[in-house]
Amino acid sequence: MRIVITYLLLAILAASCASPSHERVLSDSKAQRLLIGNWTEVSRPILKENITTLRTDGTFVSNGTLAANGRAITVKFEGRWYVQNGVLISEVTESSAPFIILVGRISHDTIITLAKTEYCYRDDEGKEEKWLRLQPDLD
Repeated sequence: MRIVITYLLLAILAASCASPSHERVLSDSKAQRLLIGNWTEVSRPILKENITTLRTDGTFVSNGTLAANGRAITVKFEGRWYVQNGVLISEVTESSAPFIILVGRISHDTIITLAKTEYCYRDDEGKEEKWLRLQPDLD
């Protein structure tokens, strides 16, 4: 009986620590400032050589290459983004491949961790993803 109660208490504690309210450490404005820049997805990149740029004006552009039917398709899409309640919300407004990246698609990515060089989030499907910041060229 004592073991069952211990497991129940641990399960409750684990569930409460995993809730978004406990994960959120940064204010939305601080998160938005940290997200500005060039990023590449490393956890499960759908696009190869993907670079996403989040701009200060609340717009973004993403470029990459998608392998489909044995050939490479260059994909570029653009849109708007902002952070609200610890969630990065982005909407696609233009797409060079609307059959792959739909115009009007809105993503809600819950920020898990965010630092100067790394960004981890949970996407709409509950999958955890990781981006790394690309350093600007130093000419």
